[in-house]
Amino acid sequence: KHKSIYQQSHQDVTIDEEGYVELSFLDIKNMEEDEDKSLLHCQKVLETILKVQNHGFHLKDICIITRKSKEGIAIAEYLSSESIPIISSESLLLQNSPEVLFMNAVISLATQPKNEELKIEVLSYLAEQLNLEDKHSFYSGLIDLETSLLFKNLAEFGFYFNFNAFLQLPLYDAAETIVRQFHLNKSSNAYLQFYMDEILDYSQKHNRGFSGFVKHWENKKEKLSIVSPQGNNAVQIMTIHKSKGLEFPVAIFPFANQNIYFDMTPKTWFPVDEKDFNGFSHLFLHMNKDLGEVGDLGATLYKNYRSELELDTINLLYVVMTRAIEQLFVISELDLDSKQNEKPSLYSSLFIKYLKSINLWNGHQDTYTIGNPSRQRQTKENKMSITPSQFISTPKEDHNLNIVTNAGYLWDTSQEKAQEKGNLLHTIMSQINTVADVELVMENFYSSGKLNLDQSKVLTPLVHQIVNHQDLSAFYNGELIIYNEKDIITKDGNVWRPDRIVINNKKEAAIIDYKTGTEKPSHVQQLLTYQSILEDMDFKVMKKILIYINEDIQVKVF
Repeated sequence: KHKSIYQQSHQDVTIDEEGYVELSFLDIKNMEEDEDKSLLHCQKVLETILKVQNHGFHLKDICIITRKSKEGIAIAEYLSSESIPIISSESLLLQNSPEVLFMNAVISLATQPKNEELKIEVLSYLAEQLNLEDKHSFYSGLIDLETSLLFKNLAEFGFYFNFNAFLQLPLYDAAETIVRQFHLNKSSNAYLQFYMDEILDYSQKHNRGFSGFVKHWENKKEKLSIVSPQGNNAVQIMTIHKSKGLEFPVAIFPFANQNIYFDMTPKTWFPVDEKDFNGFSHLFLHMNKDLGEVGDLGATLYKNYRSELELDTINLLYVVMTRAIEQLFVISELDLDSKQNEKPSLYSSLFIKYLKSINLWNGHQDTYTIGNPSRQRQTKENKMSITPSQFISTPKEDHNLNIVTNAGYLWDTSQEKAQEKGNLLHTIMSQINTVADVELVMENFYSSGKLNLDQSKVLTPLVHQIVNHQDLSAFYNGELIIYNEKDIITKDGNVWRPDRIVINNKKEAAIIDYKTGTEKPSHVQQLLTYQSILEDMDFKVMKKILIYINEDIQVKVF
C-alpha cells in the first residue's frame, strides 16, 4: 500500500515537474574524535544553499528551520563566516551593534559614574572610531579621571559632550545628545534607530529615568532586535515555532536527528496510599521507565507520557516539513545500532523507516531525492526594503518652537496664575512618595509636556522646599507607609480623600494637606475630620499639617 501511494505521488510530481525533496544522512560514525558534529550540519547547509542557487533560486527564497535557537545561532555564525548574508532574530539583536552598546554604556555611566568597566567600554568604541594605534595611552590618560572630566577631555579628539548637562535631560533627549555629539548618525543604522525607538517607548510608558532604563535593557537585551527587512536578498533562519503559518520556496531542515522522547525534567504526581506515606496523597516522581514498572497505573502513566512526546514530535515535523513551496531539504544523521538498524528513539528512524516502506533504503547511500531539483516557478519580486540614509537629530532648542502644555496657557493671566500653580504643584506632590522620587517625577512631567521649561524652573524649587523642610522632611522618607490621595470610605458611606497620610509601624499617623491662597478655618476643620476618620480606624494621629503653596511655602503644624 505504501509503495503504491508513493509511486502514484512520485509519478504526479514527475509529470507536473513540480516539487523536490532531498533526504541526507550525515555519516557521524566516521567522524574524527575532535570533529564537531554541528560543523558537519553547517557545511551541509552551505552546500545545499549553493546547490539551490545553481538551480535558479535566490538567497531570499531560502529558509533554514531549526528545532533549537542554539542550532540556528551556530548556522548563522558559520554562514556569516562564509560571506552568506542572513536574516535571523539572533543576528539582528540590538546588543550586536557597537553603536548601541556604546550608547548604553554612556547611559549606564549616568547611574554608575565610577564604573571603570563602563569607561573602558566607552573609550574602546571611540578608539576604534579614531583608528588609534596607541590605544593603551588613550585609555590610561582618561580612565582615572572623574566621569564629567573624562568626557570634557574628549574635546581634543573632536567629541564635545557635556556630561553634567546630559544628566539633567529627559531620557530620550539625553540619548539624542549622545547620537549628535559622538556623530553616530553619519549613515543609516537600523540598530541605532530601533534602540532609540525602544528608549522612546520606555520613556512614554514608565515614570523612570536612566537607572530604570538600564534595568529594562538588562532584562530585555536578549530579545530586542530590529525588524527583519523584507525583500533583502538574504537567507532566513528561524525556529520551527516561529515558522508556523509561513511558507518559503526552499526550506532546509538541519539537525534532524533529535531524540523523539527528549524532555528536560520530566516529572509527574503519582497517587499513593496516604496511610503508607504519612498523610501524603501524591508523590512527585521522575517520569522514566522505572515508573512504568510501578503497577498498572505507573505503566499507563508512562505509556501515555511517551505517546504525548511522540505526538509532539509528529506535530513539529509536520510544521517544518510543510513550510516549503517547492523544495525541501532534510539533513539528518546515519545513526545506526550495532546491527545496522535504525534507533527507534531518533528522528532519523522515522525517515529511514519511510524509505524502507517504499523500498528506497540503501544502507550504503547517504542522499535520497524525489522530484526535479530545477526551479519550476517564479515568485513575485518584492521591493527592496529602504532604510533612511541618516538618523536625523537636532537639539530641541534649535527648533524655535513653543510648546503649550495642557495647563500652562493659564499662566498668562495674573488672576489665575496662583491657582494654576497650586494645582500643578498639588498634582506633582501626589506622585511623590519620598525625596528620592523628586527628580524622576519632575523629569516625567517635563518630558511628557505637562510642564514647560519656565514652569519647571518655578515649581522644582518649591517641591524641594517641601520635601526638605525642617518640619516636613521626616514625612518624606522610605521608612513610612505612604498614602497619596487614597479614598477612605467611612461607616456612614461618605468618601474622603486626604492629600497625604503617612503611618509608622506603631500605627501613628500624620495628615498632610496642600492648600493655595489664604488661610481659612475650614482648612483646619477638614484636618479634624480626617483625624476623626483615622481614629475610628484605630490609628493615633500625631500631627496634622497644612502646606500653603503661594509665592513661597508656608507650613502650619497642629
